[in-house]
Amino acid sequence: MTPSEDPYDETWGDVMDLEQFEIDLNARCVCGCMDGGRFHKIYRFENSYGASVVSNPLIEGFDVQGYQIMFLEFEGDDYEVVEVEGMGPKIMRADSWEHVLETLFKLSGIDR
Repeated sequence: MTPSEDPYDETWGDVMDLEQFEIDLNARCVCGCMDGGRFHKIYRFENSYGASVVSNPLIEGFDVQGYQIMFLEFEGDDYEVVEVEGMGPKIMRADSWEHVLETLFKLSGIDR
């Protein structure tokens, strides 16, 4: 990984810097993602892309650790789930928080 790709470099900082991209849509969340103490954050970047990141559900078929990342495109306060060229499917699995960070860093750097 080169310094420009490093999600921990001075541009990205540490995990706490993600807070500046968090938006609170959980008041409207009806998916049950917060049941059982699961992690759910929605991030919106300056390029109008974003992601919903949810920890894996504790049900058969999912690893105990890991996350689901759903790619979003914002227009004003509205958003839709989209497939972003070069990022993979609309919803992807990440096996670690580091994988989530790498994915969010890449998504935030896409020029539009």
